[in-house]
Amino acid sequence: RNAKKIKYFKGVGLKSQTQSPEDPEKYSCFALLAKFGKEVSIKMKQYKDELLASCLTFILSLPHDIIELDIRAYVPALQMAFKLGLS
Repeated sequence: RNAKKIKYFKGVGLKSQTQSPEDPEKYSCFALLAKFGKEVSIKMKQYKDELLASCLTFILSLPHDIIELDIRAYVPALQMAFKLGLS
């Protein structure tokens, strides 16, 4: 959420990294967050109750650019969030 507020990832994406790597730390952070988000999305099928809600909240707070990289990996998590009524 803080990254959204300060627009930390503005202009950062996997496509833009090859074009102009101005700040490699931002790209590394973006890639790490994308990888972690995907792992959480896959593993959260095993979770329930508070841990599941926390994982869904994390997935919902990811920057849109990360979700767009592989939306198919996040569809089950998003469906579960809608089912549970999280926003």
